[in-house]
Amino acid sequence: MALAGNCGFGALVRFGGGDLRSLVVVVVMGIFGFIALSGPLAPLRVALFPQPDATGPQGILHDLGQLGLPPAVFVVALAAGFLVWALAHPGLRARPRQIAWGVAAGLAVA
Repeated sequence: MALAGNCGFGALVRFGGGDLRSLVVVVVMGIFGFIALSGPLAPLRVALFPQPDATGPQGILHDLGQLGLPPAVFVVALAAGFLVWALAHPGLRARPRQIAWGVAAGLAVA
């Protein structure tokens, strides 16, 4: 789809850049998306791909929680892994100001 020029994201980008031909691609994809989700093809989609109702918490952390550890353990382990991976780059260790700004941004987001 990307090579033929009718990828949805690429069509949106081209339409934002002023290419009116991509408007046709965006409109056709929108119409067929609507038809598939709530139009005449919706009963077929529901029959082929039934979605069970959510009865409990959703997400990867809750799935990993079935191993017996609280979700916070997985979050801290993942964060520590990313920290080790980032500090393994010698260019970052050579500039402690970048590390300080990263810590400040992380605290601001938290």
